[in-house]
Amino acid sequence: MIKAILVDAGGVLFLRDKNGMGYVNQTLINFIKDNRDSFKFGVISTTSYDLEEILEKNGTRDLFDIVITSGKTGLDKNEVEIYGLK
Repeated sequence: MIKAILVDAGGVLFLRDKNGMGYVNQTLINFIKDNRDSFKFGVISTTSYDLEEILEKNGTRDLFDIVITSGKTGLDKNEVEIYGLK
Protein backbone atom coordinates (compact mmCIF):
# COMPACT_ATOMS: atom_id res chain seq x y z
CA MET A 1 0.00 0.00 0.00
CA ILE A 2 1.37 3.41 -0.97
CA LYS A 3 1.39 5.85 1.93
CA ALA A 4 3.61 8.59 0.55
CA ILE A 5 4.48 10.06 -2.81
CA LEU A 6 7.83 11.73 -3.39
CA VAL A 7 8.11 13.96 -6.46
CA ASP A 8 11.16 15.42 -8.15
CA ALA A 9 11.39 19.20 -8.30
CA GLY A 10 12.93 19.76 -11.73
CA GLY A 11 10.89 18.41 -14.61
CA VAL A 12 8.04 17.21 -12.40
CA LEU A 13 6.95 19.89 -9.90
CA PHE A 14 8.57 22.68 -11.88
CA LEU A 15 8.38 22.63 -15.65
CA ARG A 16 9.82 24.84 -18.41
CA ASP A 17 7.99 26.25 -21.39
CA LYS A 18 9.43 26.36 -24.92
CA ASN A 19 11.18 29.65 -24.06
CA GLY A 20 12.88 28.14 -21.03
CA MET A 21 10.69 29.96 -18.52
CA GLY A 22 9.90 27.97 -15.40
CA TYR A 23 6.44 27.43 -14.02
CA VAL A 24 4.70 25.25 -11.44
CA ASN A 25 3.04 22.08 -12.68
CA GLN A 26 -0.52 23.03 -11.75
CA THR A 27 -1.90 19.61 -12.66
CA LEU A 28 0.41 18.04 -10.07
CA ILE A 29 -0.47 20.71 -7.49
CA ASN A 30 -4.17 19.98 -8.02
CA PHE A 31 -3.53 16.24 -7.63
CA ILE A 32 -1.69 16.84 -4.36
CA LYS A 33 -4.46 19.09 -3.03
CA ASP A 34 -7.10 16.52 -3.98
CA ASN A 35 -5.22 13.63 -2.33
CA ARG A 36 -3.74 15.11 0.86
CA ASP A 37 -6.11 13.02 2.96
CA SER A 38 -4.90 9.78 1.37
CA PHE A 39 -1.14 10.31 1.05
CA LYS A 40 1.80 12.20 2.47
CA PHE A 41 3.70 14.17 -0.16
CA GLY A 42 7.34 15.13 -0.37
CA VAL A 43 9.57 16.83 -2.89
CA ILE A 44 13.17 15.92 -3.61
CA SER A 45 15.84 17.67 -5.65
CA THR A 46 19.55 17.44 -6.36
CA THR A 47 19.67 21.22 -6.26
CA SER A 48 21.83 23.34 -4.02
CA TYR A 49 19.45 26.34 -3.98
CA ASP A 50 16.89 26.83 -1.20
CA LEU A 51 13.93 24.88 -2.55
CA GLU A 52 11.87 25.47 0.59
CA GLU A 53 12.16 29.22 0.07
CA ILE A 54 10.94 28.87 -3.51
CA LEU A 55 8.01 26.73 -2.38
CA GLU A 56 7.15 29.31 0.29
CA LYS A 57 7.22 32.12 -2.27
CA ASN A 58 4.88 30.33 -4.66
CA GLY A 59 2.54 29.24 -1.86
CA THR A 60 3.04 25.49 -2.16
CA ARG A 61 5.36 24.65 0.77
CA ASP A 62 2.47 23.64 3.02
CA LEU A 63 1.46 20.92 0.54
CA PHE A 64 4.60 18.91 1.29
CA ASP A 65 5.31 16.95 4.44
CA ILE A 66 9.03 16.87 3.63
CA VAL A 67 11.41 18.74 1.34
CA ILE A 68 14.77 17.10 0.68
CA THR A 69 17.62 18.66 -1.30
CA SER A 70 21.15 17.60 -2.01
CA GLY A 71 22.29 21.05 -0.94
CA LYS A 72 20.97 20.52 2.59
CA THR A 73 21.71 16.82 2.97
CA GLY A 74 24.93 16.41 1.02
CA LEU A 75 23.35 13.35 -0.60
CA ASP A 76 22.35 12.80 -4.21
CA LYS A 77 19.05 11.26 -5.32
CA ASN A 78 21.07 8.27 -6.53
CA GLU A 79 22.18 7.53 -2.97
CA VAL A 80 19.73 5.25 -1.17
CA GLU A 81 20.39 6.98 2.17
CA ILE A 82 18.57 10.12 1.02
CA TYR A 83 15.28 8.20 0.95
CA GLY A 84 15.51 7.30 4.63
CA LEU A 85 15.71 10.91 5.82
CA LYS A 86 12.93 12.47 7.87
